[in-house]
Amino acid sequence: MINPFAQTLMDHATIVRDLELQGWDPDRAEKLIRLHAKRLTVADIELFFRYGSAGRDFAISQLGDLGYLPDLAGSVLNAEDLRRADSVLKTLVDAIETRVVDGQITTVEFSTLLDALPLGDTEKRMRLATLQYKTKSPHKSLTLAQAQKAFTEGLWTLDQLDAFLTRDGYSADDSQTLQLITLLAFAQFEEAKKVAQFNYDQKVKRAQAKGLPIPPLPKILAG
Repeated sequence: MINPFAQTLMDHATIVRDLELQGWDPDRAEKLIRLHAKRLTVADIELFFRYGSAGRDFAISQLGDLGYLPDLAGSVLNAEDLRRADSVLKTLVDAIETRVVDGQITTVEFSTLLDALPLGDTEKRMRLATLQYKTKSPHKSLTLAQAQKAFTEGLWTLDQLDAFLTRDGYSADDSQTLQLITLLAFAQFEEAKKVAQFNYDQKVKRAQAKGLPIPPLPKILAG
């Protein structure tokens, strides 16, 4: 009878009546029904508590119904929070690892960053060992001056210079500024104006989208 009740196939009153016919007193029948009733999961309880839909007392009470002792209920809520943080931590470590593979930081820097994160010793060793297989050889990158030289000597196009700056961690605005500096330094004024115009057009679009004043023309376009 209890299984059909738990699956909402039989209502509460019917279960109580049938149990009384079998000799169960009402109090014992209620306790049996409550024992088999559906309950919130730990994840549900923590979710309600985290968003403020239910207070801590409610959360502790619900966890008690699941069998957790009162002095453990708070730790259960914290464990659920840390379990969610663990998934974010994995994403963070994966992102840092990608930067090593791309040559933006060294393996030593990666190891130092791992030391500051809540990782176990075994997990850290496995991360470093895995990274050695992904990094076939130590990465070295051109300096900014070398990249600019490659462009001015005709070895790189402006798109290749832009890709280098992006890979090296420069923001879109900083990348375009450096491209302008490079072009102006080597008297490529018309090309610099094209880059400046593109950059300005993007700023205007962003300002219009946010309802902000149109930014003033840069000197290179105002002349």
